[in-house]
Amino acid sequence: MNLKKYTRLIEWSDEDQCYLGSLPELLQGHCCHGDSVEEVARHLDECEEMALESLGEEPQRGVQVFVPARKRNWINSNSIATLRASFGLSQQEFASRIGASLSTLQKWERGERKPSGSSAKLLEVVSKHPEVL
Repeated sequence: MNLKKYTRLIEWSDEDQCYLGSLPELLQGHCCHGDSVEEVARHLDECEEMALESLGEEPQRGVQVFVPARKRNWINSNSIATLRASFGLSQQEFASRIGASLSTLQKWERGERKPSGSSAKLLEVVSKHPEVL
């Protein structure tokens, strides 16, 4: 195989409710999955290393593509930013009121992470009953 570049692809699967990773030019199908983009990127490093060892060559890594989720249950990055904007609060003010760090809220709004557990439940309650905030 004379491969000069390859792609790393990370995408959200509505069906599996997780992120899937693949190396289309190196391996068939998805080679890993995880709950966050960061987790899948780490798993892709391992898949990439094994695939390149089996090829016996070192093609240059091309682009890493992240395909964002269209919908993740009730919560997606746009709904969190929209909810915050409906209160007229800055990211810092909103994060403080819901007990999250500013960087966590920013990652939620960018779609890099998704709230889970009590944070997801709190956001759902706040969206239905704004008076609790």
